[in-house]
Amino acid sequence: MDGAKRELSEEVIFDGDDKRSPTEALPFELAWCTQPYSTADSITEGFHYLIAVCFAEVVWNEEGAEQQKPWPLPAVTASDDAVDARWWSVDEFAKLDDQKLLGTKNFVKRLERTEFLYQNGVLQSQME
Repeated sequence: MDGAKRELSEEVIFDGDDKRSPTEALPFELAWCTQPYSTADSITEGFHYLIAVCFAEVVWNEEGAEQQKPWPLPAVTASDDAVDARWWSVDEFAKLDDQKLLGTKNFVKRLERTEFLYQNGVLQSQME
């Protein structure tokens, strides 16, 4: 889990409201599942990778945020360890998969499974 948090912080900057000072806390936090909920592996060019699939939810801290579900997603920009960053929908990944542009087998199915687990409270019950 620590590796997923570190990777996210290396690759993404979450943009807060422009009216906030740089030292002021962002109006949201990421609530992580306490452990990876799935694993996958890949053998590519002689290397064997084990991929731990982690889940985090954007939770807004501001008053009345609970009534806003589904919560809006905060703006993101790429950090120094990424070329670009943005939010993607399952439909956008499905289109890429249809065009054979995704290199990860069953990635869209994994996203759909994640959404199902989240919508049915399985992932929420594991939040820290």
